[in-house]
Amino acid sequence: MRWKLAIVALLILGFSNCKRDPKPKEALSENQFIDVLVDIHISEGIYQTRTYLPDGMDIKTSDLYQAVLKKHNITNEQLIQTNLYYARNPKKFDHVYDKVLSKLKVLNSKPEEDELQLSRQ
Repeated sequence: MRWKLAIVALLILGFSNCKRDPKPKEALSENQFIDVLVDIHISEGIYQTRTYLPDGMDIKTSDLYQAVLKKHNITNEQLIQTNLYYARNPKKFDHVYDKVLSKLKVLNSKPEEDELQLSRQ
């Protein structure tokens, strides 16, 4: 009986010491993180299709990532801290990625819509 009380007491003490995982001060807002991830995925798409670029045009993934960071006026450390925060909070990360995928779908459908409008004119 004492063992059971000791175990229950330890569990209660352990759970009372659990704190929420606060978002780091240097982390990006959710909307900014979504926009950055969208641009990173677009950059990765550019890199994957680099064989279609003119000869002599050399693209490095590091250059593409740096361009995304510069566009959003953020540091690599901010992106890392934000990514680590969401990695520790998978439900929030899923929510963010649902929004990223939605934005990418909208961006992907725009050329088709533009082509339809041009063909109707």
